[in-house]
Amino acid sequence: LAQAAILALKAMHDARRAALEGPGAPEQAHAGDAPSQVGAPVAADTIVLDGREISRPLYMIFLSEADELIETLVEDAADWRERPERGATDAAMRAAHSLSGSASVVELAPVHDLAERLESFMQSQRVVGDAPSGAELQLVARIVERVRSMLHVFAAGHLPPHEPDALEAIAALAAYWHEKAQALAARTIAVDGP
Repeated sequence: LAQAAILALKAMHDARRAALEGPGAPEQAHAGDAPSQVGAPVAADTIVLDGREISRPLYMIFLSEADELIETLVEDAADWRERPERGATDAAMRAAHSLSGSASVVELAPVHDLAERLESFMQSQRVVGDAPSGAELQLVARIVERVRSMLHVFAAGHLPPHEPDALEAIAALAAYWHEKAQALAARTIAVDGP
């Protein structure tokens, strides 16, 4: 439901931006910009983050939703490290999925990419059923903290940078567990037949 509202707000924002790009658009200060960057046309319900316009309502909805989702992931990562045998939870998988989708809507690629790989790892881990190692769960906690930091940067009015090392680490973990899930599926088919 929240994703549908975000998509509807994004569509409205895109339509307004197209209407305002014509000549004679009002000149306003960009929220989050330094005073020396005042002058470009911006709608009253639009903010600018490092040169990129975004609907203020969309931004506020995203921040509110992201705050809840990241807290779910932080708490889950801490609990999972204490009880690795419990496996990925439905709540954490939903949070990673929702965060990935919402970040995509607001074009926040660094958060989208990390959350998407985190979700992929959790899905594969659930299929396999093995407990992740302490090092793997430490990586999960580190990725969740990186996402949280990125969200703080975004909330402060800036676009967070991509973090290729973090993305590479979580992508490798997701790929490893995906291969384990594929191998398990192949063994199941071989034993049970097609």
